[in-house]
Amino acid sequence: MDDKQLMEKVIREKDVKFLVRYFFKENISPLQEVLIRKIAFCEHKKLSVCAMTRWGKSYAVSRGIGLFILLNKNKKIFFLAPTNEQSLILRDYLSELVYKCPSLKEVAHLERGGDGAITKHASRSRQTFSNGCEYRVFTTHGTAEGLMGHGLGSEGGVLVLDESCLIDEEARAKINRMLGDNPEKSYVIELFNPWDRSNKSFDHYVSSDWESFHVGWREAIEDGRTTQEFVDEQRRELTSLEFEVLYESNFPSQSEDSIFDLQKINEAVERFNTDMSPFNINNMNGFGENNIIISCDVSDKGLDVSAWMIGEYIKPRGSEGEPTPFRVYEIFHEDKSENQELAGKLINLLTKYYDPKKSFVINIDCIGVGTGVVSRVREEVEKRGYQNVEVVGSHFGETPLIQPERFSNSKAMNYFRLKELIDEGLILFPNHSKLKKELISMKWGFTGASKIKIIDPIKSPDYADCLTYFVWYSTPPYSPHIA
Repeated sequence: MDDKQLMEKVIREKDVKFLVRYFFKENISPLQEVLIRKIAFCEHKKLSVCAMTRWGKSYAVSRGIGLFILLNKNKKIFFLAPTNEQSLILRDYLSELVYKCPSLKEVAHLERGGDGAITKHASRSRQTFSNGCEYRVFTTHGTAEGLMGHGLGSEGGVLVLDESCLIDEEARAKINRMLGDNPEKSYVIELFNPWDRSNKSFDHYVSSDWESFHVGWREAIEDGRTTQEFVDEQRRELTSLEFEVLYESNFPSQSEDSIFDLQKINEAVERFNTDMSPFNINNMNGFGENNIIISCDVSDKGLDVSAWMIGEYIKPRGSEGEPTPFRVYEIFHEDKSENQELAGKLINLLTKYYDPKKSFVINIDCIGVGTGVVSRVREEVEKRGYQNVEVVGSHFGETPLIQPERFSNSKAMNYFRLKELIDEGLILFPNHSKLKKELISMKWGFTGASKIKIIDPIKSPDYADCLTYFVWYSTPPYSPHIA
């Protein structure tokens, strides 16, 4: 086998361990090998990378990009970060690699005139190569106006977002436009420390549309990149939050101002997957003797979505092995809803499962445009002669019926009621990515009168609100007990 055949075989088998040793004269750890392969061969359109500090994340990414340049033609690579200093970290790794790797140096357009001139040129914010590839450095600071007019182009390439948790929403919109004329040939890599869940990086990290690559301290020890002694020392030196972020490489399950604990949310979903799979809504446990619940959050003139749910409340029986009382079985939504159409959908859902021997409660958001939906559903229930159906207008702004000295309004009271149910394992619901995202984004604070209030995220939490309406406390047995 000659050199050409050997290289074709190595590339075909994606043997990055050989390629890194051949081109860069370096040895890599097993996990670095995995990450470099994902990047060099673009195995995933969207890659989310969260690794323990000092594991070698930037090193591995730069080696993956270096191989990507050698293996491709006419591709652009853009490095982006919130500040200029952060955006230069990967540039410095890659420029050093260009200088030390003969194959990269050969195809790089560098000024001649000694090592100093070459190094200076390789450290610029833009580097082009004779194979048509190039890399550029951008910052997303401020309004990220510097991103305008730049794109990966028709041949595609790679966007690398460093410290992506710190990139704001306005910059994100501009970054998405950089994918160019041919998004199918474009790839996105996000690198971050998981400080905060209320950003796009967390959404991507937990999304099935993204490939997630995670290295915590246990994996780093096994990978030979750190020691147990060093980790133990850092555990003693850092706060629990810092250690969880920097060495566990995990998003905190709950920050101080968060309402819901991510672990508890996942447990509620897991109970649904365990208890209700395979699931047929026509065979609801207790359907017929317990309260069947329909809840709805009404959209406001197309600015958000209308969401509605169906499930049941299973009355406690005082026996061992008591099932989870609140159970959400199905979740629906519509991007734009006219009041009459939405009311019709709720009536159709009621009609589908209506039985005069069963008891129904329909809790509907009655703030603003929701008032019309409540009225319409009540009219139809009365018109059709449905028995044992209660239609409740649920108003977040009202004075709470329980502990008004603690909560600023019914929204705060009912959100903390939902928190109580989730924390105590008294509710289950399907794995719905938008619902989970909204729940973990909900925060709370205090009013000037020292009462608890809810702080909504920027985008309306339609599904979280709908789940809160699902456990609305207006009539027994929904009145919660709050310690």
